[in-house]
Parts: sequence; C-alpha cells; structure tokens
Amino acid sequence: MAALIAKMAKLEESVSKFEKIGAGGLDMDRLCPFPNIRFPERFKMQDFANFDGVEEEAMAQLFPQTLSGPAFQLFLSLDISKRRTWEDIGTAFNS
Repeated sequence: MAALIAKMAKLEESVSKFEKIGAGGLDMDRLCPFPNIRFPERFKMQDFANFDGVEEEAMAQLFPQTLSGPAFQLFLSLDISKRRTWEDIGTAFNS
C-alpha cells in the first residue's frame, strides 16, 4: 500500500509540473511579467476572438471600440493617416 501511495504522489507531482509547463513545453510562470497581479473585481478581458474572420478594413474600424483610457487616448492622438488600415494601427501601436 505504501508503494502505491508513493507512486500516486509521484504521479500527482508529474501532472502538476505538466500543467504548469503546459502542452507546448513552456513554463507559464516565466512568461508572465506580473504573476501576482490582482485585477479589479469587475475586470473583464476583451474577447479578441470576435475578430476571427473579419476583414482587415472592418478590424481597423472596430478596433477603437475595444480601447479605453490611455490606449484610447493614444489612438485618438495618432495622425488620421496612421490609423486608416489595420497594418497602420499595428505599426503605430508597436512603435
């Protein structure tokens, strides 16, 4: 019985490591720059999956609706010529 318990403990440890590392072999803790972050109670992450299959022109038009606060202010401060296409917006936000 002791051998079985030891094997179960080892199996649990292996599963725990696998869950932490993930199927892709990445250590998720090392990827997160803020592992102890606490979000506000009503925090809601945007569902960017809504853009799957949407034309780039529509994405450029809908993107501002996903922004708020400083990100929205940054978008509004961009020269209009730098926010006409999805590629323009991506370049502006990454520079």
